Amino acid sequence: MNQQPTTSIEDRDLIRRLLLRQEPAWLEFVQKFERLVWSQVSRTANRMNIPVSKAEIEDICALVFASLLKSNMRSLRSFNGKSRLSTWLTVVSRRIGMRELGKKTRQLARESLQQDSVPAQEPDALSRMVQVEDRKRLHSTLESLGNEDKEILELFYDQNMGYKEISATLGISVNTVGPKLTRAHNRLRNRMRWS
Repeated sequence: MNQQPTTSIEDRDLIRRLLLRQEPAWLEFVQKFERLVWSQVSRTANRMNIPVSKAEIEDICALVFASLLKSNMRSLRSFNGKSRLSTWLTVVSRRIGMRELGKKTRQLARESLQQDSVPAQEPDALSRMVQVEDRKRLHSTLESLGNEDKEILELFYDQNMGYKEISATLGISVNTVGPKLTRAHNRLRNRMRWS
């Protein structure tokens, strides 16, 4: 059976016009997909249990759109039309959201470590103690995960590796990195919730 590409003619035409740099095409693209990108970044933050402001979500959404223009629109040129454009953009948004939110998590952890050296008599010493306990609980829960989950989470969050680097390190396809990372993160979150 000959399988047809699932991208609509309208979306294929939009991509074609984007790659030809026709001026109204970019505005049309952003207007068509900005809500989808926003919802994916917001959902990713919720799944990762990371509090983000509206401004932070907007910044990450801007990074998603900027990534599509980067390197002479290399990402858009790689779109093969075998899936719907909205499905492809959902994956791109989730990956970039996870990467940027991971950076935020690492930054918060660094700030928390720096605050731990402040004397306990300060007004928010109790909240810092709670943060230290949360980090200990996170570390303990991470250690209780299987090796595969622990390794992929550490590569992504601790070593700040991208999907291609993780793929090469673990010897898996780039397309399986995202789902494996999502499942590992969900297992970690569920264990944290019940510990």
